[in-house]
Amino acid sequence: FGTNTRAGTCKFLSSVILRMRHDMKPFSRKLLKTLVTSSRASPPAVVRAYSGTFAILAKFSSESAVSKTLDIILENVQSDEAREQRFAGVFLLDLCRLASDVFVASRDRILPPVFVLMHHTEEKKVAELFSSIWAEGAPSDAAALRLYHAEIVDLCSSHLDSDSWHTRSAAARAVVSVVKKARTVSYT
Repeated sequence: FGTNTRAGTCKFLSSVILRMRHDMKPFSRKLLKTLVTSSRASPPAVVRAYSGTFAILAKFSSESAVSKTLDIILENVQSDEAREQRFAGVFLLDLCRLASDVFVASRDRILPPVFVLMHHTEEKKVAELFSSIWAEGAPSDAAALRLYHAEIVDLCSSHLDSDSWHTRSAAARAVVSVVKKARTVSYT
C-alpha cells in the first residue's frame, strides 16, 4: 500500500477511535502493537500518521496494553541505529503531545533514555527530537534530574560500555550535563 493509503487509514482509524472511545479497549492491545510494528520500515510521513493514531488510541487503552507496546518503542530507543531512534522518538513525542496522561504515567521509563539521547551529537535530528521530548515531557530540568538522576546515571554507565562510539559519546555528554546541572539541583 502507498503512503496516502496508509496515512488515510490512520486518519480513519483515529476518527473511529475518537467516536468509539472506550469501546476500543478490547481491540487496543492488538491495534497498538500493529501500529508500532508495521510502521518500522515506513516512510517518515507514514510513521508520523501511525504515531498520532497510536497516541490517540493509547488514551483509551488499558495500562498493560500501553506498557507492552511502550516496551517495543523503548527497545528502539536503546538501539544504536539512528533510524530506529528517530522512529521511537516520533512515537514518544506524539504520546507526549496527544496523550500526556499516558506519557506522565510512564515518564519514569521514558525520560532517562530521552535525556541520554538528547546529547547525541553525531545525529542532530535525533538530538533535536529527544530534546523536544525532554522539553515537553519533563516537569523541569531540576525536577526531572532530582527524580531520575539515579536511572540516568545507571543508563549512562551501561552505555559507556557500548560497542558504538556514538552511544558512548552521547552517554559521556549526558554525564557531563548531569554534573553541570547538579550544581544547581539539590538531591535528597
